[in-house]
Amino acid sequence: MERAGALPVSAWLRGLALSQAPNHAASIRRSRVGMIAEVMAPLVLAVAKIGNNLNQIARQVNGQSVAGRAINVIQLRLALASIQVDLRQIQDEVRRACEDLSSRKG
Repeated sequence: MERAGALPVSAWLRGLALSQAPNHAASIRRSRVGMIAEVMAPLVLAVAKIGNNLNQIARQVNGQSVAGRAINVIQLRLALASIQVDLRQIQDEVRRACEDLSSRKG
């Protein structure tokens, strides 16, 4: 484990068995990808929830249109405005997360 260093032991052993030099760069890339996934996962979930909300709004509007009922435009605009605010917050969080990840790579 000491000789493997930052590499997973399995990768180090594979390289040793195949007479290849250890690939520490690949290990660093893998850890960076893991770090990105960890930071972005909650944001992806938040976007998925917004997509679900939009889908529900679309179903309701389509259902009312098909049934010949009036659509409450004020409620619709309020719901869409709320979603727009949520998306802006997520955009800001993604920007901050990218800045944070950029500062960590050094």
